[in-house]
Amino acid sequence: MLRSAASLALVIFVLFANLTSGLHFYLRDGEQQCFLEELPQGFFVTGTYKTEEWREADKRYVENPAITVVMTADDNTAVHRVMNQKGSHQGKFSFTAGSAGEHTICVQAQGAQAGGWLSSSI
Repeated sequence: MLRSAASLALVIFVLFANLTSGLHFYLRDGEQQCFLEELPQGFFVTGTYKTEEWREADKRYVENPAITVVMTADDNTAVHRVMNQKGSHQGKFSFTAGSAGEHTICVQAQGAQAGGWLSSSI
């Protein structure tokens, strides 16, 4: 029996004050994707995410509650982790920039069927 490659869509919307932006990306199951963002001191970042897995048999994306998402945010100036969160296949996240400067925001999802591909959006 052939195993089809699973694909997972992770949709994350990051809300910056009055500005809403989104990003879509693909990951392999267990891979980590990081983004660099320049933030002012005290800036509050909040967002939501949702994962979907590609089911080849159905030719469409479907939710898979077995998928977990790990998100981290590091203040690169202060060398300090400001967020470390593990959640289900959909949820919310937030953190506050402790100091002005570059921050690294990372996303990792695990649990796609057959260790397949993860399609992700921020």
